[in-house]
Amino acid sequence: MTNEDGRRRRVSDEHDQLARMYRTVWWGKTRGMITTRFVHRSDRLLGLIDGVSECDKTLCGDIEAEIERIRNEAMTPPSCKMTPRQKAIWDAAMDFFLDPTKLTHSITSDEAVRGLKPEVKQKQGLRVILRSYFNARRRETEGMTEHEHRVWVKLHPISNDVILEYARRHGHLRAPGYRCCAEHANEVRTRILQEMPNDRLVGNIKATTIKEYFDRFCHECRELTEEEFGRLHPGEPPADGVMGLSPELKEATLRQLKERIEQLVEPLRSVVQASLQPDKGAEYRTREGMENGEFKRLLRLATQELCRRLGPEE
Repeated sequence: MTNEDGRRRRVSDEHDQLARMYRTVWWGKTRGMITTRFVHRSDRLLGLIDGVSECDKTLCGDIEAEIERIRNEAMTPPSCKMTPRQKAIWDAAMDFFLDPTKLTHSITSDEAVRGLKPEVKQKQGLRVILRSYFNARRRETEGMTEHEHRVWVKLHPISNDVILEYARRHGHLRAPGYRCCAEHANEVRTRILQEMPNDRLVGNIKATTIKEYFDRFCHECRELTEEEFGRLHPGEPPADGVMGLSPELKEATLRQLKERIEQLVEPLRSVVQASLQPDKGAEYRTREGMENGEFKRLLRLATQELCRRLGPEE
C-alpha cells in the first residue's frame, strides 16, 4: 500500500466514523438539520393547509407535490467546499430521505399543523411531526419496532460499559465481534441485575434475548466473518486469553490500543485519554464545560469504535 493509499483509507475511515456518529449519538444534530431546512422552506405548504378541516384528493396531491419540492431543496447538499463533519452529516442525512406520501398523511391527520389549534403555531406543529417522522424512519433503517428501539438504546450503552471496564482492567479490548457472543450477553444480563433490576424495559430480559438483539442490530456483529463467528461460538476456547499473553504480546497489544486511540477523531480521542487518567476525566469535563452524561455518551461511542478498529490489519 502506497502512502497515498494509506492517506485515502484514513480519510475514508474518519468519514465513516463521523457519519456513524451522526446516525447514532449525534442523531439529534442530523434530525435537527433536516428539520430546520424543511421548516425554513415551508411557508407555501403551511399556507395550503392553514385552517383546512378536511383534505380532499386534489388538496392532498398539492400537498404531496409541495413536500416533494421542499424535500428536493432542503436535502440537496450545498455546492461549496465542506468540512469533514459537514460531509459526514449530509451522508447520514441521505439515509432518511423524505417520503412525500407518508408525510402528507401525517400532516393531513394533525390539527396543529393545519392551524386548527390556536395555542400551537403551525411551524411548531410541523416540527413535532417531522421529529416523529424522522425517528420512525431511523427505526425503519435498522429494521426495528418502536419497542425494540427503546430496548436497544438501553442494552447498547450497558454493553459498551462492560467492554470498557474490561479494557481498563486488562489493558486491551475484547476481540472484534465479542459483544455478539453468548458470554457477553450473560455479562450484560448480570450488569442489568446489579444496577437496574426493576427497569420496565430490560429488568426481566433473558440473556438469550439480549444475544438476539445484538445479532440483529449490532453493526459489529453483522460484519463478522465465518471464522470470527466460529471462534465466538459457545463451547469454543478463546483464541488467546489474557492469562496466556506473553509480556511481549501484551506490550504489542497495548501499543496497538494506543495507536488506535490516536486515530480517533475529536472529541472521542480526548474523551478516551481523559477517562484513562486517575480522576477518570473530571478535570477534562471541568475544562471543557462538558456534562457528565455527554462525556459518558462520547466515551461509549469511542469504545464501540475502538472495538471495531482493534482487529487484525487487513
